[in-house]
Amino acid sequence: MVREVAFEMSCEINKRGFYLFKVLLFTYIFIVFFIINQNKCFADSSFVDLLFHIGSTQYTSQSENKTVDLAPFIQHNTTLIPFRTILEELGYSVQWDKRSKTITASNESTTIILKINSIYAEVNGETRILAVAPKIVSERTVVPLRFVSECSGAFVSWDEEEKTIHITQYGKFDTGKVLYNEKKNNQNTLYTYDGNGINSISLENKDIQNWYTFKGQVFLTVSEQGKENKGLYLLRGNDLQLLLEHFEMKDSFEYNDNLVILGYDRVKQYDILCRFDGKSFYVVKDNFFVGKRFIFKDKMVISKYDNNRRYSVVVIDKTSWEPTVLKDGFIISDYAMDNNYVYIIGNEQEGIKKPLVIYDGNGVSSFSFKVVLDDANVDIRKVVMFQGRLFAVVDGVLCIVDDKVPIKIFFQDIGAKVRYAASFIQVFNNKLYLGTAPNAYFYNEDYVSINKPGHFIEQKGGIVEIFNVANSEIDIINANSYITINLGTYRKLIQKFEPMEIRIEENILMAWGKDSDTFDMILYTYDGSTVNRMVDIVKINNIISAGGKTFLDVRDKNRLDGTERNTIIIQDGLAISNLVVGFETKRWSDLNGSLIFTGYESSGQRNKVYSLKSEFIEQLGNFDADYWQKFGDNLFISGLNKENGSSQLYKFKDENSLFLKDNIKVLNIIKAKGPYYFIDAVDKDPNSKTLESRILLIYDDVSRDFYRVKAGLQITGMLYVQ
Repeated sequence: MVREVAFEMSCEINKRGFYLFKVLLFTYIFIVFFIINQNKCFADSSFVDLLFHIGSTQYTSQSENKTVDLAPFIQHNTTLIPFRTILEELGYSVQWDKRSKTITASNESTTIILKINSIYAEVNGETRILAVAPKIVSERTVVPLRFVSECSGAFVSWDEEEKTIHITQYGKFDTGKVLYNEKKNNQNTLYTYDGNGINSISLENKDIQNWYTFKGQVFLTVSEQGKENKGLYLLRGNDLQLLLEHFEMKDSFEYNDNLVILGYDRVKQYDILCRFDGKSFYVVKDNFFVGKRFIFKDKMVISKYDNNRRYSVVVIDKTSWEPTVLKDGFIISDYAMDNNYVYIIGNEQEGIKKPLVIYDGNGVSSFSFKVVLDDANVDIRKVVMFQGRLFAVVDGVLCIVDDKVPIKIFFQDIGAKVRYAASFIQVFNNKLYLGTAPNAYFYNEDYVSINKPGHFIEQKGGIVEIFNVANSEIDIINANSYITINLGTYRKLIQKFEPMEIRIEENILMAWGKDSDTFDMILYTYDGSTVNRMVDIVKINNIISAGGKTFLDVRDKNRLDGTERNTIIIQDGLAISNLVVGFETKRWSDLNGSLIFTGYESSGQRNKVYSLKSEFIEQLGNFDADYWQKFGDNLFISGLNKENGSSQLYKFKDENSLFLKDNIKVLNIIKAKGPYYFIDAVDKDPNSKTLESRILLIYDDVSRDFYRVKAGLQITGMLYVQ
């Protein structure tokens, strides 16, 4: 008995559990179904722009000229039109039941049922009453135009004078706000799409010179055609608000959670420094012309002058927008920076001196802006800090700068001190590398010039590797200062070589130049322990790193026939090899460690697109890429496929290519919110009535669907409002 009760209780519990499971399962299915359908309802894909003329069989759909079987006509103040034309233009699938004389039209969210000669219609199961019943006229079934349009959420407008009906409907996509400007017949119109609808602002004879978005706001410089008058405007809703009249935005950038705007006031005839914090607009400084500028350690340094021709270098930090003078009478002409310092070369306001300055970024006082040489003939890319000492190539000589004096550096060699003509310096792996020209000069222990010792083997240019300068002390002889790098603290890494370029890529030191004896062009690579070389590199056009490898677009020499050719070289660690020979690179990108590149391959006499990551893949074998744009992890490539003569659009993610669309020539793409992109393109479909017309599309990168917004637009610019 006890067992039977326990068994019954167990069965009851299992039944309850099963029922609970079913309830949860159905609830889950309902929620998923609701979410999916909710998203579907939001992503209404129909963009409609229809213009009908009463009494005319000609109409336009998104600027495309079309024909309707029976001209629209008016009966009892209601416009009637052939049912299939209007319903299919509105994005419905249409069924006609001849026996019951019933029209059923359905799309993602709406079902309309109409019956001939009946004023009763059904919209999603709800009965509606029509002013005029659908009917058959001249063997064509006609329906009320306004009723079916407005049931679809479209807007219908009637022009009494022109006797036209304009129907518009906007697809709904969660794209955020996107602006696009059209210039047609010298008239400008600014359109805004916010995911629900399109608004327009007529600019008439005004042109947008530039624009910038910050914290959901849009700043625009707008000018009047044929006039010098310009103004700075802020887009507010569906209107432009004038911020500064007679003002032209010349540059803008973000700093300290503000948008900094540099511009010119045409009335006052001077530049103004402004800022916008997302809510309010401020003029920071009048009469403030900006030259070179940089941001370092959260401080903005500006070389500026005013109408009184007073030059100075000022700094703004995050605690105050009031500029503080670092140095008066100084003009920044060039700069370079590392993690600790900014190296600056400039001109004094008066005279011809070119001081060398170091800025440490640790403060806003003049003590942080230190003149280390009062007058220096220096290439700023040949100034480095090494082991706490400042090294610079001054007048072609390697020097240590100490107490505003450039102290020439000599290298102790066997039987003489040597001073090299310096061409490059570079810090790599805590060592200093000096590129030297073939010229070398010899001195005795008292730094007196001597002839080259007979036993001495000339280096004839090369790369010197310096380990340590800490023990190199300053010698003062006859009031002149010298420093000698001792034996054992340096070595001649590469000899008989004239370096033309030294750089670091993927933790590899690369030196390209000419062999001093054979005059062959050579590329050396060095990882800190081993030197490798490749000959016949005539010219390096470009360098890119991807996936831990370095790729070089070079002009090299073919030793078999003595001709020159374009080649892509791959450097993986110290290993150097040809990737593609006879290939003229046009564009390339690092995409998540994959190298995607295109160019002209001479052997096949065609343009190709390749990818390289885990393997080397020919992606497109005869493709002229004319549009190439990277957005985060995605690369969009558009061009002409010469195999079939079609203009195509592809997307790359990593090394994988995806065909997106045929018969489209892309002019511009911008990234909007989420998976959406706006594409300004030319319709290349030979069967399209908008062939060779401009078209604006929305691309959904999840569904991979394209939605036409409008055709016939002459877009001059697009902007996503972040």
